[in-house]
Amino acid sequence: STDDINQKIFQAAGSDIKTIFDSEYERNPKSIMISTPSGRLKCQRIFFIKWNPYGNRIQLHQAVADFIWNLIQNMMAYNFNSV
Repeated sequence: STDDINQKIFQAAGSDIKTIFDSEYERNPKSIMISTPSGRLKCQRIFFIKWNPYGNRIQLHQAVADFIWNLIQNMMAYNFNSV
């Protein structure tokens, strides 16, 4: 589940990242994306994007397209050239 994946990311990145995530979520719980520093991970930023992949095949196709679109838009906004 998404919560399990997030917990593994927080464990790998460090407790500071969980604190930052919680603070950002509390400030804007309806946000589609929360961006945090990378902590102990070897990347520039961590993007937590809300995504619900469940549903029928058409909904899944749209959910994947929306997820990729959000990812690309934020990558461009931060001037990143890889994911």
